Amino acid sequence: MKLVKVISTMMVATTLGIVSTTVKPDISAQAETVKSLTKIPKALRGTWYFYYDYKNNAYNYYDHYKITSKKVKVPLVSGGYDTNTIHKFNLKKNSKSHDSLYNLDYGNAHNWMFAYKKGNKYIMEHWASYSTDEKSDFATYRVVKKNYKGKKVTGLQIHYYNSPKGSWSFYSPSKKVAKYLATH
Repeated sequence: MKLVKVISTMMVATTLGIVSTTVKPDISAQAETVKSLTKIPKALRGTWYFYYDYKNNAYNYYDHYKITSKKVKVPLVSGGYDTNTIHKFNLKKNSKSHDSLYNLDYGNAHNWMFAYKKGNKYIMEHWASYSTDEKSDFATYRVVKKNYKGKKVTGLQIHYYNSPKGSWSFYSPSKKVAKYLATH
């Protein structure tokens, strides 16, 4: 009789263990909506400079990103700057068509952008970009250290959405460091 009770107790415990592992909620689906950031992390905030050195001709110039807790001032290829405002973005719900996200994004004065963390990188892009098929084409930001005259300098590395894979631009915290790193 004791043997039957022990065996039945083991069977019940085993059954409950199997049921609890199969009925476990899908955590990855829940985490998907939490990824979207409402503020830009402190490590990315500040003014970051990049120096374009065209072998000492008249076209050498500085570019910069100005990043606050809610806004990013982005240099445009055509010249000038565009200011984007971070806004909560439900990554699962907002996979709408490009046209509807384009109207939500560019149709307002804020130029809304989304941001989320992926490993040690931060992805930040316009809302309209999220409906594209190539999620790997988003602008990617990460904080790295580089050597400057024997010292470690913290800087911002940016991979632009249209750059070749592995191509990163290094933005430094000062113009002096930016020019030195570009010319050496």
